[in-house]
Amino acid sequence: MKVLTSSKMPSGGIGVDMVVKKDSDGTTVCSSSISSSKSNTNTLTITNLTGGSICTVNVTVRSLSKPANTLTRTFKIARK
Repeated sequence: MKVLTSSKMPSGGIGVDMVVKKDSDGTTVCSSSISSSKSNTNTLTITNLTGGSICTVNVTVRSLSKPANTLTRTFKIARK
């Protein structure tokens, strides 16, 4: 999955966090983080999805120079 940042990059760069949880019981399926990046395109990989399980993916992008400046997006995903 690619996380695209279209706004001006903060001087300190950004951090990106992703957590994937099963909707049925809230267990974490996978998580991934990029601790520091100055790229407008960052790639994260979703792994360990099991067939028939619906999961919620939370992706948070945060400014490293202004910690209060964050954006979180959520979407559903399932493997056939």
